[in-house]
Amino acid sequence: MTKRKFSALVAATIALATGWLGMTDQAQAQRRGESTSYESPTSSGKHVLTPAIGFFGSGPATLTYRVGNNASESAAINNLSGIFGIGGDYEYMVKSDLGIGGMFRYYATEDSVASSTYKTSTVLLGPIARAYLINTQSWLGAVTTGLTTINMSYKETNGGSTSDWNPSMHFGWIMGWSVFYKFNSQMALGIENMRVLAVGDKINGWAVDDFMFKFRIAL
Repeated sequence: MTKRKFSALVAATIALATGWLGMTDQAQAQRRGESTSYESPTSSGKHVLTPAIGFFGSGPATLTYRVGNNASESAAINNLSGIFGIGGDYEYMVKSDLGIGGMFRYYATEDSVASSTYKTSTVLLGPIARAYLINTQSWLGAVTTGLTTINMSYKETNGGSTSDWNPSMHFGWIMGWSVFYKFNSQMALGIENMRVLAVGDKINGWAVDDFMFKFRIAL
């Protein structure tokens, strides 16, 4: 992906966050036609912690590597998926419908395909912005964007032959959606789908496509 395309992705991320900052809480409430008579878990000024655990599946990304002094070769990693992924988010609610903060994810998976075994571990860390489009007395719905670092290791074993690749740190664009059911004004349980588009020269494509169970705590 070219630097121009990457710059466009960054600009789109910033535009989404600033666009929501420019809209008043009152205008948002009127647009959704919701009552504000109850205490909202997205009230501005609140700190939000959201631990997550769930399922990980890499998308059709490509890992590019070097073999000795030979030219670069590529390996598709779309067959890697698993049931182990943990992490968490932190948000500061700058407005009742917009939180900014950071996210962390760690995934470790192993798959066997034919006579080969594949293992991967992936670490994501970066800033996020989350816009709450739905906020009723029982439900929260949000979309998330941001940028993340991607640290990935990849191992392939075929018989007695083993190959390891550990590309340098890359960057990716975060896109996600989530739905939460509120237990009260502080706690909610939900699910999130997050995808990460890698934009590096050695990792490119949809590097992450996960589903995570999340427990949201507003402090």
